[in-house]
Amino acid sequence: MPLAEIEEVAAAEGQAINAAKEILAYEVTELVHGEKAAQEARLAARALFAGGKEAAAIPATALEKGRLEAGIPLLDLLLECGLVASKSEGRRLVKQGGLTVNEERVEDFELCLDASWLKEGKIALRKGKKDHHHLVLS
Repeated sequence: MPLAEIEEVAAAEGQAINAAKEILAYEVTELVHGEKAAQEARLAARALFAGGKEAAAIPATALEKGRLEAGIPLLDLLLECGLVASKSEGRRLVKQGGLTVNEERVEDFELCLDASWLKEGKIALRKGKKDHHHLVLS
């Protein structure tokens, strides 16, 4: 990045700070992981934070409406969508505070998710800080 551009980004204030963060995140990711990874990360971040058309970059699992209305155990859903390899891993994840559903930290691994958890047609799961997954109706 040219020094003049770095100075311009560093001087950002107000709303421009978010654009500056995006530029810096892209540049660092490109340096460390390459251009392709930087582009993928940019699309995923825009989908998460801007709600844009890039939402397809977030993995999703389709659920039948009737099945969701009946309620599905959280650990079964985590296994089904591939966020954990086993139910014991899922229990540890929840106990350690590493799982959120619709941006709410989950503390009960015996939780059942049903249609009441749908927000804007999806249920957003997040494992840790970076592993995002959406549950959508099929």
